[in-house]
Amino acid sequence: MSNYEFRSAHDPNTWQRILKAQIFDEAEEERGEYALQNCYVGTVANDKVDVYYHKEGTSRLLVTRFIGRVEADGTGCKVVGRLTQSKETLFFLNFTIAVMTVASVVMLNSGFRTQVTAPLLFLIIALFMRFHKPKHEIGMVIKLLTDTCTANPADFPDRPPKVKPDKKKRKKDKKKKGAVAEGSVRDAANWKSSDHDD
Repeated sequence: MSNYEFRSAHDPNTWQRILKAQIFDEAEEERGEYALQNCYVGTVANDKVDVYYHKEGTSRLLVTRFIGRVEADGTGCKVVGRLTQSKETLFFLNFTIAVMTVASVVMLNSGFRTQVTAPLLFLIIALFMRFHKPKHEIGMVIKLLTDTCTANPADFPDRPPKVKPDKKKRKKDKKKKGAVAEGSVRDAANWKSSDHDD
């Protein structure tokens, strides 16, 4: 797909800060925090941008992303990139298209004309998923990037750093809960047996 270019009066660091304030960080946030929301998700780091519009309850594997970079441009900046799918998704779809194409051709040449339906169906689905670009997703991502270029930096303060939970403390809490539950089961068993004895 053709490249997109956005220009802003903000310097690269300010532009990235404003964008970060509007998205869930894919590298830091747990998926459960935004899985049931319509929101923006992505990563912004080292002048690189990877952002997409997440629709409630959908998979992130097939979404159309904006992948690009932020460059200084005079006193402001410019953002150059393209709308595409993730590298992993593109690899999988291209691989599927190649395998299903070869399988279909081999089966047709070998006389298995009735059995060629399955690989052809998979080929059509993979081609559709590879080249289909949802207009709504694209429109939402372009709106986000355009709004970021003209946003007032004062409206987007820095997010406080996320405190990661202590794994050791979590393990201790689990052990405590397990001990309490085990004790409760033991007490219940004792109560039942004593009740039965009476």
